[in-house]
Amino acid sequence: MDTKEQPDWSLMLNKLVLSEVKMTTQCIERERIGEAKECRRLFA
Repeated sequence: MDTKEQPDWSLMLNKLVLSEVKMTTQCIERERIGEAKECRRLFA
């Protein structure tokens, strides 16, 4: 079994988690300015 190559799904999962974290961070930043109503809907 070749363990050198990382499966595609694991790579995709990584990207998904990263973009999710990025979005959440952006929402927190906007919340400070007071314009995160659409974010509350997203993470409710």
